[in-house]
Amino acid sequence: MNTKEETIKIARELKLFGQTINNAAIALKNSIQIIKPIKRLAGSPSGSDLSSKLIAAGMMCIAFPDPTISDITGTILVAAGVALKKKRGPTIADIFKETGKIVTSLRKMSQKI
Repeated sequence: MNTKEETIKIARELKLFGQTINNAAIALKNSIQIIKPIKRLAGSPSGSDLSSKLIAAGMMCIAFPDPTISDITGTILVAAGVALKKKRGPTIADIFKETGKIVTSLRKMSQKI
């Protein structure tokens, strides 16, 4: 094989490789579009979502000794976290948490009876 033929062969293989990468990128994009709504419904069972972090940070600010700045900042952070929690609506993780709480309450009630 001469250099021209090798160059043409490499160019064809690179074109095929580029098409394969393009197809993989399209498949990944489609997967992401499918996963986004599912992720939102699933929620975060560990409480690592932004609203929980804002509430935790706000509570820490309120707990600090400087009452003027940290109380105001903490209250704002807690309010923002609560507003975000209300805005996002219930998730599957919330349903599992609440179901667990209900089961625990029912067990306690049945033990008292």
